[in-house]
Amino acid sequence: MSNYVVWSTQVVPHCFVLDELEGVDLDVELRMGRPCANAFPSKAVYTVDPEFPNNIGLADAFYNSNRLALASENLKDFVAAWNPPDVEFLPVTLLNHKSRPAGKYFILHPVNPVDALKPKESGAKWSKENNQRIEKVSKLVLDENKIDRSRLLFKLKYFYKCVLIRRDLAEAITAKGFTGLQWTECAKYRPL
Repeated sequence: MSNYVVWSTQVVPHCFVLDELEGVDLDVELRMGRPCANAFPSKAVYTVDPEFPNNIGLADAFYNSNRLALASENLKDFVAAWNPPDVEFLPVTLLNHKSRPAGKYFILHPVNPVDALKPKESGAKWSKENNQRIEKVSKLVLDENKIDRSRLLFKLKYFYKCVLIRRDLAEAITAKGFTGLQWTECAKYRPL
């Protein structure tokens, strides 16, 4: 069993369904795990999907199309107390259906991706446009010898579509009862 799992989300009934991240022009940095805290705008917001007007609750984590690890302030504080290296905490305001602030959230942004994916064993399909990027995998197979044990949250170099979290931190988050999260075993990971 791997020491790492994939940060995943689950739907919490009656909670907001996120729509777009607005006011942020750092798509490449966020996707590829490049540092961007110094350039991150103070007015970044997530809007909610107008097709779900009756969903008005707050969870500790939400699915978002950017595949970012989005966390409530309480969840961010819990993770930050573990002192994760190479993680930026980027503030975002969640807006309700009337475009009013509904909650303070943070993108847990792991920087400096780790070159720990075994491409062949993972069934990696490399991008035809960019030989430094893996488009998809059939599963995640990690070379854990290449992962510094202090890395609690990280992205994989070349395959940027997920955030991995060390199992003991994931279990501690679960034990605290934070909502909107679930963990996916690397061998069972199937990217969207």
